[in-house]
Amino acid sequence: AGFTTTFATVAIADLGDKSLLTTLVLAARHKAEWIFIGSESAIGSVNRSRTLDHRLFADAIDRIIDTIRINSGVAFLLFGANALD
Repeated sequence: AGFTTTFATVAIADLGDKSLLTTLVLAARHKAEWIFIGSESAIGSVNRSRTLDHRLFADAIDRIIDTIRINSGVAFLLFGANALD
């Protein structure tokens, strides 16, 4: 069910964009089965690369947030020590 839902969602979301127009033009000149396999493979590889990019981006954001938390904690302690003087 997950595969079918995901496939249908991506297929519907991609309707009307440049990929669809390119696929239609190519299908008019070449065998439709090969065009379908090629276009679906391309969409799949693009989505996999997006997923990898998002994972890397999320890891970088987590490291930045950890750095901000440490720096803000140190700054809080320094300002507190400064306020006591």
